[in-house]
Amino acid sequence: MAAFTAGFDKVLDPVLKREEKEREIARKQKLQEEADAKQEKKRLDILAANSIGRVGANYNPEKVPNAMRASLENLLFTTKQNAGNLALQADAARQQFGVNSPEYIDLQTQLSSQKNVFQAANQIATDQQELTDEYVKNRQSVSNGVAISRPGLLNKMQYVLDPNLRNYEMDWTDASDPTYITPEGSIKHSELDDYYSKDSEFGSGFLKDATNIYNRAAAGKPMSAPERDAYRASIINSLEAGGEARMQSVLHDNLFEGFSLSPGIEAANYEQGINDPKLREAIADNMLGHYDNMSTSGSAQYDEKNNPPTYTPEDEARAKSLMTLVNSGASNINGGVGGTNIIMDKEGRYYPANNEGRKILGSNQLKSAEEIANRLRIPVILFNKYKTN
Repeated sequence: MAAFTAGFDKVLDPVLKREEKEREIARKQKLQEEADAKQEKKRLDILAANSIGRVGANYNPEKVPNAMRASLENLLFTTKQNAGNLALQADAARQQFGVNSPEYIDLQTQLSSQKNVFQAANQIATDQQELTDEYVKNRQSVSNGVAISRPGLLNKMQYVLDPNLRNYEMDWTDASDPTYITPEGSIKHSELDDYYSKDSEFGSGFLKDATNIYNRAAAGKPMSAPERDAYRASIINSLEAGGEARMQSVLHDNLFEGFSLSPGIEAANYEQGINDPKLREAIADNMLGHYDNMSTSGSAQYDEKNNPPTYTPEDEARAKSLMTLVNSGASNINGGVGGTNIIMDKEGRYYPANNEGRKILGSNQLKSAEEIANRLRIPVILFNKYKTN
């Protein structure tokens, strides 16, 4: 029996050792497969994360308006998820069909599209913050022409960009140019900078030219015909270069207190509307009228300085007599001819008076020496000659 057992053990022992070795191999193989699977999962996780995770936010999330924040964050979260899933599907298609397969190429195209959506939305948030800052800075100087050329635009815009009036919902169907749905209607993101300010540059140029024309004329060099033609051409070219924004501002903004550069001129009366060359010419001709006046005034100043007028003894006597009353602070002065009377109120201010010596209702105060002299019909030179205080 002992001999039998010893013989059996000799046969069994190799079998057991082989089975144990096979189990060990199987265990190690399973561990390797688990490790490989874990590594593959890690690779796929990294792949999915890298597919869009490296695209960070350029905007300051704290500055994103509440009206935009929820929809923006939801869009970005969904886009990231889609990109991750597409990255995994693309990797599987690569292994199964190859990198040149239609399946792989299509999934890569979809993945790129998701990245574009993320980047576009990211840029929209950045733009919105910049547009808000610009709008708050410039809204007081917005041209009246905007309301004419883009009816309703400013009303919609204020609900998007005015921090105190924000009220809108977002439609991200087109992530590169989303739509803001406001109480006044819808407005595209690309329209948020379609407003323009009063054209102070054009106004400053006009003032500079007008001042130069006056100064030259006052120095004995009135505006010549060739110079006038050059100014006209320059105005027309400047209006054309400034485009619709400049034209609308010149037509609808009072760039100077007291007068308009285009009184009575309307684009609707011209065949090509705001772009009609004849409209630019009409504005230029009106502005040249101001230039003519400046040249005439400057020349008059020059003539008065270099060729002082002479007055008759009667003119001198009348001026001296009336100025005696002015200098003494007389309360009621009769100029001696119709429409020349003045009266002083209790505060010592002069006003035009009627023939009965009463203040003309609704008349303005005569503030300057020139205004008093003109009312009394005394030449300013004589007024200043006999004025003692």
